[in-house]
Amino acid sequence: MSWYYSPAFFLIGAELADLTGAGVHEVMLGFSHLLSLGVIASVGALGMRMGGNTTGWWAAIASAAGLSLYTTLMDSGYTNLLGIWLTATFLWMLGQVMRHKSGLTIAIAGVCLSAVLLGHPDSIIHLVLAYLCFYITAVFVRPRLSCKEYFRIMFFVPAIGVVVSLPWLLSTFSMLGQISVHERQSPQLHHLLWVFAINGGLIPLFALFGMWWAVRRRHWLDIWSISWLVPIIEISSLGNLDALSRRTLIDPLQIFYPLGMAWHATIIPIALLAARGLEPIGYWIGSNKFWKTWLVASFSIILILGGVVLVMNKSIVSWTKGFVPKITGAVASPADVRAYQWLRDNSPLDSKVLNYPGRYEGQWVPVISERKAIYIRDQLFYIGAEDLRNMQQAMEIAFLDPSSDKAYDLISKYEIDYVVVPQWLNVSGIDETNLRWREPDQLLQLSLFKDADYLNMVANFDGAQIWRVKH
Repeated sequence: MSWYYSPAFFLIGAELADLTGAGVHEVMLGFSHLLSLGVIASVGALGMRMGGNTTGWWAAIASAAGLSLYTTLMDSGYTNLLGIWLTATFLWMLGQVMRHKSGLTIAIAGVCLSAVLLGHPDSIIHLVLAYLCFYITAVFVRPRLSCKEYFRIMFFVPAIGVVVSLPWLLSTFSMLGQISVHERQSPQLHHLLWVFAINGGLIPLFALFGMWWAVRRRHWLDIWSISWLVPIIEISSLGNLDALSRRTLIDPLQIFYPLGMAWHATIIPIALLAARGLEPIGYWIGSNKFWKTWLVASFSIILILGGVVLVMNKSIVSWTKGFVPKITGAVASPADVRAYQWLRDNSPLDSKVLNYPGRYEGQWVPVISERKAIYIRDQLFYIGAEDLRNMQQAMEIAFLDPSSDKAYDLISKYEIDYVVVPQWLNVSGIDETNLRWREPDQLLQLSLFKDADYLNMVANFDGAQIWRVKH
């Protein structure tokens, strides 16, 4: 199996894990939270470039207040976060190209464009779609772009981006003809409602109001943001281009993720347009002494509450479980993490692991243990994954009925070295303050692992178990 996917996040995560000695899961979580803050800061910087300090602060607030960025983080969209941050960085550099004629500035902007491509495939698609629209709508920018400025941003910068990316593009060129997206996605009209809901409802309303101001101001980021909404609405919801694509032999739009367009591509443009809509409120607050005092007091209270949350986080999680929506995803308790780390430190590098079957529950095993596992997160961009999916379906019985002859035959056939059993399968009533997730997606267990003669338990962390296969 192979995959056509931008490699940057995984290379950065692996390198940071090696340099710091931290687990890959710890690096992924920590780095992604920092990227979220980076997105807020970079969107704020774009807002400042677009309209000054007031607009910049409102842009940062809008990007944080809209639920889209938060839900991307909680959905483990870590590569999305890297791509969004790199996109904002590129847009900032594109503004530098318009302001300065330096060849170095153009080169850096081209490298930033290449970084988006190497950082996240969806983000480069979102960015390119906006770029293509801007080729036409750039004529509405005020002050008007000169021919030299137009050629710098529309031709020189993209050309440098392609050249810098060329080694990776050439090395993966042979895969292009093999791309056949598993479970092709389709645009849906209800994604328009999703744009409002996932961005917090109120922020998109401010963005609609901000479009009026944007059309009047016509800074290049105003025009870019409005232009960006056109492909977002078309690809995510209307589907006219999708219908045309399906009639072709290669179906080029099969690689698009319509829900992702409505969810992730809207973070930057809606925040910038909402900042325009919030500008009058900002100016009013700035001119009113009472509101300045109120604002300082409000932020002080927020900081105090933030400190209370840090100190009493477990109690707050316990108190709010009844009414805060639970998260769907793979459960890994502290005992599970210790078991997976033991497997990483005490098993051969080429070991193959049978983890819990299903869509979610076993997926932290290959990440933390850094070993090959049967059940990994399925993705639309996998190439030649049919055998893996067939094997996953066949191997369910090997985990659910380990003492059966069929289980032994399957484990021998696929050369399994270890079986990993999650803590929740052996221990009931795990401390709920540690879990914000929904109950694990448990399948019917037909027999016990201790009854399988070919298995030997080599590690047990409060019910999180590692069994070695006797070959």
